[in-house]
Amino acid sequence: MSNATPPAGFTNSVGLATGATYFALYPGGGVEAFAGPIGLRAEIGDDIFFNGGAHNNLRATFGPQFRF
Repeated sequence: MSNATPPAGFTNSVGLATGATYFALYPGGGVEAFAGPIGLRAEIGDDIFFNGGAHNNLRATFGPQFRF
């Protein structure tokens, strides 16, 4: 538990005080299809961040989608 002020607490917990921010990209794409208000969506992308070289995190998702 910390008694730091909100800005200082956020800065310390996220790591901004040490300068630990890195450039990141998320190239990706998806498709979706609907039959009335219910549909399906699939997406694939690669979360890339640069910290002493490129680090890749491939992500693929699939699931239902609802329109109101």
